[in-house]
Amino acid sequence: LKISSAGSNCELIVKDDGIGIQKNSNGEKFSGLGLQIVNKLVSQLNGEIEILNKTGMEYRINIKTAQKNAA
Repeated sequence: LKISSAGSNCELIVKDDGIGIQKNSNGEKFSGLGLQIVNKLVSQLNGEIEILNKTGMEYRINIKTAQKNAA
């Protein structure tokens, strides 16, 4: 787990070395309830999610944060 921010961007990276996303019997990637919930949350935050399925799984979530105006 890694969280970083730069300017108005916040990035959350979660990764593991497991088996990755499995494919269903039609050869399509399986999208379980957990991943559907994460996608919906990222969408509500006007963010973007990148899913890398190489050695294990890696999720990169980028969200723009509001900047406070200096008074």
